[in-house]
Amino acid sequence: MKETDISKTTSELFKLLLQFQKKLLKPSETIIRAEISPTHFYALSILRYNPMTASALTKEIDISKQQLTPILDRLEKHGFITKKSSLLDKRSMIIKLTDDGIDFLDKQNEYINTLLKDRISVLDDDNIAYLAVTFEKLNSILSKI
Repeated sequence: MKETDISKTTSELFKLLLQFQKKLLKPSETIIRAEISPTHFYALSILRYNPMTASALTKEIDISKQQLTPILDRLEKHGFITKKSSLLDKRSMIIKLTDDGIDFLDKQNEYINTLLKDRISVLDDDNIAYLAVTFEKLNSILSKI
């Protein structure tokens, strides 16, 4: 692909991300509701289906161990995660979502879905159908990255 095509695509993607934040879901709306940051929420989302060590989680989130420690402390304080020694390596801890953590994610996802439904409900049926197809294609394409 030509460099100009890639540049145009990245420019449009950036505009789209800004529009998402402006029109659909402001980060502050989820932070206020959740009392945790988007990084905390991202960590919980990753842990939902796959308990893992702190080292593995730092790689998934792309942050340092030092940055992860306060995140885990806060999530543990809220009762969203537990840390247990690994059976294979007693020096490492397995981080797992608690039932409260799962409930929190479910409620948060429901809250976000309600916000999004309210925002797009102003569109006509054709535009909503077009968005559904477009988002499905976007998800398919982005899963290849």
